[in-house]
Amino acid sequence: MPKLFNSPYAPSGSIFDDPKRDDITTRLISLKEVERRTNRSRWWVNSETKAGRFPRPVVLHGRRISFVEAEIENWVRIQIARRDHPSEQAKTDIGNNGLEAPKCETV
Repeated sequence: MPKLFNSPYAPSGSIFDDPKRDDITTRLISLKEVERRTNRSRWWVNSETKAGRFPRPVVLHGRRISFVEAEIENWVRIQIARRDHPSEQAKTDIGNNGLEAPKCETV
């Protein structure tokens, strides 16, 4: 089944993976909102997006862009997982360019 969102930050196993679902509600948020949620500057967001380490924006028209809210939320979750499991960070960064959250084992 093809994914609707071709992004490493799109939540997997979610309603985004099922094109037959008609209750998909995808919310776009502004760059200013992304700055607020990530506590990062516009310059940082643009730089990391160009480097492929941050979700890509959706171009609405001209220079107006927005971001898929679910991808930003997933990116934040990945950062929290990296904080909580620092020993897994090196494996994650090497194994898949750091685009997925590390696998966490419960003790």
